[in-house]
Amino acid sequence: MEIEIRKVETYICTDASAPVKLNVEEFKKCNPPFKGSTEEEFMDYLYEEVDWLEDFVEENKKILSEDNIESLDSLIYPMMDIMYDSRNKGEDSWYEIGKTNPEYRRSNEFEVTVSGNNY
Repeated sequence: MEIEIRKVETYICTDASAPVKLNVEEFKKCNPPFKGSTEEEFMDYLYEEVDWLEDFVEENKKILSEDNIESLDSLIYPMMDIMYDSRNKGEDSWYEIGKTNPEYRRSNEFEVTVSGNNY
C-alpha cells in the first residue's frame, strides 16, 4: 500500500502596536461625529461609524489636531511587536493522509481522507 501523508502545524501569533493617546472630544466635531461619552461607546463608534480609518483622517484633517492625526497614523501604519506566539509554548501538530488534488485549494491542494487531529 502506498499513501500520501503530510504534517500540519497550527499556531497563534498575536502582534500589538504601542498604545497611543487620543483626545476624544475632537471626534465630536468630526464627520461622522462621536456622540458618546464612554470608552465602550468610542470603540463602538470606531467599528460601526468609521468605515476606514485612513479615509476618516483625510476627511477630518482640518478638525483633528496634529497629535490626534499622528496617533491615528500610528494605528493605520503600526509598528507591531509580538505580544504572544504559541510556537514558543510548544507544537500543536498532526498528520494527515489523503491525496494531492488541485481542486482542494483551501487545504493546499490536498484532499484529506484521514486526520490525526481527531486523536
